[in-house]
Amino acid sequence: MMTWLVCGLFPWEDRTLPGSPRLMANTLARLHPHTPLYYLDPVHLLDASQVTRYRSSHQGPLWHLTGPGQAEPATTEDYRRLATAHPLVLYSTSYHHVNPGSWMNHLRPDVWVYNVLENAVVLDGTALSAHQRALGAAQHVVSNSAAVTNTLVGRVDPGKVLEWGMAVDAAFWHRDPAPPRWTFGFFGHLMPWIDYDAVEHLAEAVPHEPIVLIGPVHSASQSRLSALIQRRANVHWIGPQPYARLPDLTRSIRVMLLPRVAAALSDACDPLKLYEYLAAGKPVATTFPVSPAMAPFVHHGPSQEFVACCQAALIDALRGQGRHTDPSLAPFLAIRSWAARAEAIWGLTTRA
Repeated sequence: MMTWLVCGLFPWEDRTLPGSPRLMANTLARLHPHTPLYYLDPVHLLDASQVTRYRSSHQGPLWHLTGPGQAEPATTEDYRRLATAHPLVLYSTSYHHVNPGSWMNHLRPDVWVYNVLENAVVLDGTALSAHQRALGAAQHVVSNSAAVTNTLVGRVDPGKVLEWGMAVDAAFWHRDPAPPRWTFGFFGHLMPWIDYDAVEHLAEAVPHEPIVLIGPVHSASQSRLSALIQRRANVHWIGPQPYARLPDLTRSIRVMLLPRVAAALSDACDPLKLYEYLAAGKPVATTFPVSPAMAPFVHHGPSQEFVACCQAALIDALRGQGRHTDPSLAPFLAIRSWAARAEAIWGLTTRA
């Protein structure tokens, strides 16, 4: 029997935003309940303040999944079991720019599935070296977009590359309409790549329309966010919220936002939240260079066009129809379910 070790993006007990590896792990737990499944907290991804906060209230770093959304802190026996488990499947992403052996010296995966989430070739130094080692060592490389696949040409055997972007459980996000509380909204980790200037330009253009930002704030963005809130009275931050509550919060927002600074590292990724926004039935405005498959469903353009995109999306919201009600959206989301994604990757590991 296979044993899986999924390397997370956020600590298991952080219920604000789980990230794609935890959604992947939960889906595997649902589809393959008899498979031993573990989740490894990504302590190395946190800045100093986050490490202090998480390690004072979270148990980690290794968790034994007992069902979808359910896990227990690993015991000594779990570590011992992992040391001898065969076949052992390691699932990690390009955010894990270290050798997995440095996390658990006895870890020797039989199958390594390496999910390249973004344009990792622009990384520097040690991180790039670790990425290159992973490309060579992994038996299977999952590319999150055509742009990422292009970075792998000539560097990875095409036969071990599976191109599969993000996914969504549409039923989880479906809610009946509710009276709007905010006109525009964003949820996610408020990282340095958020285009705070674009948000401020929107706030200035529509001073009577409330804008809500939902999520934890990275230390590098704290001062920028604070200044934005002080200058623009219609911008509100309500902090991190449990992931399970996000669909209900989203139903009270007219238009969802993804204002992202152009950057070579992230511009090749396939943003999870765009799928979640659309599954919630909301018009979307973004500065992200979306894929051709996603483009018909969202209002998108460079930063200088963000306000116009937001206004166009708001018109769609007020009319009750537009890009977010395109008849081809439901089939688009259906074939990009987490179950379909997990089974495609599971199939890689069981291939003879």
